[in-house]
Amino acid sequence: MFQFVILIPSYNEEKTLKKIIKKLNKNNVYIINDASTDNTKNLTKNRNIKIINNKKNIGYENSLFKGLKKIKNKKYDYVITMDADGEHSTSSIKKMEIFCNKYSPDLVIGNRSRKNRISEKIVSFLFKSKYNISDPLSGFKAYKLSSIRLYLKNYKIKQIFLVDLIYLFIKKKLKIFNIDIKSNVKPIRKSKVGNLLLANFKIITCLIYLI
Repeated sequence: MFQFVILIPSYNEEKTLKKIIKKLNKNNVYIINDASTDNTKNLTKNRNIKIINNKKNIGYENSLFKGLKKIKNKKYDYVITMDADGEHSTSSIKKMEIFCNKYSPDLVIGNRSRKNRISEKIVSFLFKSKYNISDPLSGFKAYKLSSIRLYLKNYKIKQIFLVDLIYLFIKKKLKIFNIDIKSNVKPIRKSKVGNLLLANFKIITCLIYLI
């Protein structure tokens, strides 16, 4: 049986993260607190749940990669990533673990039951057609650590997207699978120009890999 750890990047998502933590109190969890201004850094004293606090805001993807790099040399075989906003149901974690134990994949991507934007639906359709990947923009994934250790060893904080890592898996012809997961209605938030520009750039990056 493989050993799993859950990795959650978070920025000012104290309320939803608190609910997630209550459901994961028996799991091994790393939370990357991306310089939140709320009370994220003091959310729990559970030994299984470790909170790593960024000194400055480095963004969602960089926080995830920082967490992956932190975990890469520990006893775990797989890292399951999920978002802190409550979109991903914790009930999908067990399903992901069962799948990994059965098939030993390099990467599993959770295909959300709901997509948040029209652009995500379009990208998902195109990736499914070309690469048989149903939801490349999903934050719910499982990575086999042995498949990404070398990449993480040379990784430095920069502007990178998780779709870049997916494309690396594709080029190396590693085993990529999709599984359907339950997704909750994503909370409505006020748009920020920086986040909107970043989201659009991420979509453009996805489209480049489809050319």
